Amino acid sequence: MSKEYFDQSYISQVTDAAGSFGGNYGETVVTGETDETEPIEAGNGGEVGGTEVINPFGTDDQQRRDPVVGWLVCVKGSDFGADFRIHEGWNTIGRDTSNDIVINDPTVSAQKVVTLMYDDPTKAFIVARGEGRNPSRVNGRPLVSEKELAAFDKLTVGETELIFVPLCGEQFSWKKEE
Repeated sequence: MSKEYFDQSYISQVTDAAGSFGGNYGETVVTGETDETEPIEAGNGGEVGGTEVINPFGTDDQQRRDPVVGWLVCVKGSDFGADFRIHEGWNTIGRDTSNDIVINDPTVSAQKVVTLMYDDPTKAFIVARGEGRNPSRVNGRPLVSEKELAAFDKLTVGETELIFVPLCGEQFSWKKEE
């Protein structure tokens, strides 16, 4: 699939007040219990029965410019089922919204509990201890120094467990071969 497909599929998501997702790219989605077919404008304040276009990139367009190189997927904790995009270079993980990956778990330190990096020249994902007081773990072992991650390794921060899913590596890279 192309990068364009991924961007369009993210941008085209809509949600109703109940939090369900639906809709296809370019399709108007109307919810509610009336027979009216008039589309509801985005930004309706989240009224029940309305739809709102979601910007998955937040207010920072940097994520749109930096292609995804992998994901962390929450399999245990308050963000259960959520996925977090990893970009090339350093990614900070913590509870505060200033982090690249925000974990909504009160047991996770606010600032840089862990840093995660993808280095394209070596095709390696490296995780390192951050500034948090409580230990983070990789596959159940305390993270005390830098460690290279392998596909489906488990990263535990606070009471949240994340599974690492790489996209880039030996088989694929966003960089063009010279």
